[in-house]
Amino acid sequence: MSLINLEPFVFGGKPHFPSEMTTDGNFLNSWAEFQRSSEVKRISDSLKSQNFPLRFLGITQFGPENFIYWLGLLIPNQDFPLPKDWLKLNLPGGPGFALQNAAPANQVLPIRAELDAVYQSAQKEEVALPQNISHTTKPYFIEQLSLDNSAIPENWAYFVYQSLEEDPLED
Repeated sequence: MSLINLEPFVFGGKPHFPSEMTTDGNFLNSWAEFQRSSEVKRISDSLKSQNFPLRFLGITQFGPENFIYWLGLLIPNQDFPLPKDWLKLNLPGGPGFALQNAAPANQVLPIRAELDAVYQSAQKEEVALPQNISHTTKPYFIEQLSLDNSAIPENWAYFVYQSLEEDPLED
């Protein structure tokens, strides 16, 4: 648990939408499918062969009315080859609050509960985070997971940027 400065990074993965969430409010089914895919095995093997750290990421990108949940991996750079249906995101660096090993063993929490855990911990440490993440200059909630051979993470780390809030546009 701490205030850290995240370095900019490149993410490669696939978008998922709220309609794909389980009734519990998580993306466990999408994670299981993602992890079983031959694409992930191939990319993981390529990253390992380059001695690049294997980091599975879930990135919630908030918008004014909804969000996109991205499943993927940290990749070395924009030139790293990905499957044709995967996309690359350049995520910004900057200060924010990190919460380590927050998930109970063998349990996947709803995204709302994960985000609430970060905000509650930040509040206890008197670290200010944006009140409405969807109206910020960095509207991302980042999860880094350590996965074994199941879709259930061995441990989790969460991150929310300290970023400027913008007034929502009114029609």
